Amino acid sequence: MNKETTFNEYLGFLRDSMQNLAHYWRVIGRDNPHIKDICMGLNHKDPFIIYRASIAATLLLEDRSIYH
Repeated sequence: MNKETTFNEYLGFLRDSMQNLAHYWRVIGRDNPHIKDICMGLNHKDPFIIYRASIAATLLLEDRSIYH
């Protein structure tokens, strides 16, 4: 993401990425409760929960082991 990306744009990116990742895990027949929790947090009404979920999502997406 570039430096001019707003938080709302980044949040949309995270939501899409986490939904895609959740779908991938369902397709391979595995369940990852962290991904489910983060997805719920990214769509929560409380801005503090959204903020914490965005940090968790960013850290999770950096972990290459979730893709294998």
